[in-house]
Amino acid sequence: MAPRDEAELRRQQIIDGALRTFSRLGFECATNRDIARAAGIGSPRLIYRYFKDKTDLLLLYQVVRERMSLIQFIDSMKELDDTPPKAVLPQLAGRLAHPIADRCD
Repeated sequence: MAPRDEAELRRQQIIDGALRTFSRLGFECATNRDIARAAGIGSPRLIYRYFKDKTDLLLLYQVVRERMSLIQFIDSMKELDDTPPKAVLPQLAGRLAHPIADRCD
């Protein structure tokens, strides 16, 4: 596996650990040690290689943006601003159905 792929996997591992920790303890009570434990990484210091701090995990939109298809859908709407409604509606339907279909497979 390429180092870049390994770095992305580790980053995702930390995000997943942060999600679990924030949902269990809340943002204010969660520590980097808690996040590292939930992520299965050896040291809380490793988080700083990928994120500035605990707030960076949350406020840089990464946790939410990478996990919520609705936000991605809304972001993708920007490219349809000047498109006529007859063309937009089928595209919207397809984009809305895609995440739902993925969950059923």
